[in-house]
Amino acid sequence: MLKVLFVSYICIGDNDATGQTLSNMFKNMEDISILQLCLNPVHGGGGEYPMLNCLPRESITNYFISSYHTNKASTEIKTDIELSSSIKSICIDKVKQTLIKAQDLCGIRLSKKTIEEIKSFKPDLIYTLGGSAWVCEVCCSISKKLNVPVVMHSMDDHIHSRYRSNSIADRILRKRFYAATKEIYKSAKVGIAIGPKMAEEYEKEFGIRFYWAMNSIEAVHYHPPVYSQQIRLIFSGGVHGGRDITLAKLIDYINTYNQSKGGEGKKVILEIYTNPRGVAQLRKFNSENIIINQYVPREKIFENLSRATMLLHVESFDKTYQEYFRLSMSTKIPEYLSVGRPILFLGPAGMGTGDYLEENSVAFCVVSAQQCGDVFDRLNQAQIDDMCQRALALVEANHRIDKTQRNIMDAFKCALGIS
Repeated sequence: MLKVLFVSYICIGDNDATGQTLSNMFKNMEDISILQLCLNPVHGGGGEYPMLNCLPRESITNYFISSYHTNKASTEIKTDIELSSSIKSICIDKVKQTLIKAQDLCGIRLSKKTIEEIKSFKPDLIYTLGGSAWVCEVCCSISKKLNVPVVMHSMDDHIHSRYRSNSIADRILRKRFYAATKEIYKSAKVGIAIGPKMAEEYEKEFGIRFYWAMNSIEAVHYHPPVYSQQIRLIFSGGVHGGRDITLAKLIDYINTYNQSKGGEGKKVILEIYTNPRGVAQLRKFNSENIIINQYVPREKIFENLSRATMLLHVESFDKTYQEYFRLSMSTKIPEYLSVGRPILFLGPAGMGTGDYLEENSVAFCVVSAQQCGDVFDRLNQAQIDDMCQRALALVEANHRIDKTQRNIMDAFKCALGIS
């Protein structure tokens, strides 16, 4: 049984994209036991997961969890007025980011009790998502105490995009973060990236081997598409990171496109499924052809996606967000591919998600809303059928849970020197 200490701000099983991605990747994984140490100062508690044991929340949480617990912040931040769900969400995010930055700067030590619990678990290695100076430093400290390697799984390009302001705090944290990251890679001589583009670039920069592993699915959910003059475009996901602005531009263009057809020829209907905060941001665009809804229940995701003629993914054109997401892979992509539909990618050139989709010929990649019109006009049954088959083949090659789990275990074994 391989014993893994998971150190992160995120818990496996959390009800967000990263928590669910981790759940999918480790689902029913054999011969592994995970003890997780959550360092998030406002964490609300991870979901249940069969092979996990959870340590008590540590560090600054001892002082703030009762006041700034995620589930309580929505009521405690309120004054005499009733705030909208989107405003409450923004307030909670600001509390989180402020406390995380304070925690990074303070570098508060783990308690003796927690260290003893970790020692009694006797981990073979440490697994982390990194993401901050203090998380990486905690991993390095435990690694030295127990003489075990650290395997870092980078899901975004944090090392080049965190702490980028010229403030004194960010300059200090940037230096600490990079130093701790290099120490982690030195300890294990292997890393895990979210996708092939990140793996390739990190191998060149850090001089070690990188496996890659992203969100995975258990099975395909293919239903043959029905082609018609009505193009149903479905977007499912968060609209944070500047994606709301890209969607707004696309919505304006779709309205113009439909008007130009004068009720004849092709017509585009855009359906957006997102969280309550996203719905609040985009509600003003609701119309006959633009439908804004909250996420469908998890058990109906694939059924809903299968209704699409094409599935939509967008990225922000803002340079700050481009830097952050440049090497990322959206957690929604494997779900999109599993239903066998063409994907319309709207975003800047050179993004990890767009490059991956284009290289595998499963998407139309455009860099402006206006270019979508050419895609709509040229779309035909042969294109749809061809991309559907390519998407399903890509799922089998790269996105099945068993394949992802093999990659993760191979990385762990590499770090431990096990052939």
